[in-house]
Amino acid sequence: MSINIPRPRSVLRFALRLPIRLYHARLGFLLDHRFMLLTHRGRKSRLLRETVLEVVVYDRSTRTSYVVSGWGNKADWYLNIEAQPALRVQIGRQSYSPEHHFLTIEEAISVWSAFRRKHPIEERIALRLFSKPGKKYTVTHQRRSDFLGEVHMVSFHPALEPR
Repeated sequence: MSINIPRPRSVLRFALRLPIRLYHARLGFLLDHRFMLLTHRGRKSRLLRETVLEVVVYDRSTRTSYVVSGWGNKADWYLNIEAQPALRVQIGRQSYSPEHHFLTIEEAISVWSAFRRKHPIEERIALRLFSKPGKKYTVTHQRRSDFLGEVHMVSFHPALEPR
């Protein structure tokens, strides 16, 4: 299975980056806990970067956000936090220095099942987007496993000690 979604260009890229403006205007709470703003440092440029990520599951008790990297381990934000830890997470009305964890496939499947129960239509859309063109589409446990192995899931939670 390969990811067949092109990277956003021009107008779409602009639209996808609009939530960053909400966070800058202190209106990120309008996005509730479905989106988060991740501030990280470029692995090559060392410049500060900001990326809005969709949160597939948010655990209120631990303040942990689980996100999926749509371009797998090739997404710039993903590569950047592999090189060095993220600097800041803003979600809802919260802002904190995060720790992150790259989930194993087993952990991702467990988290994804919570997403699937809450958002069954979104799951079908996601799996369809990542299916091979021309193949008959059915949702199976194997398709979910393949999908989660391809896209990669990361969790973010407040750091225990400030950096």
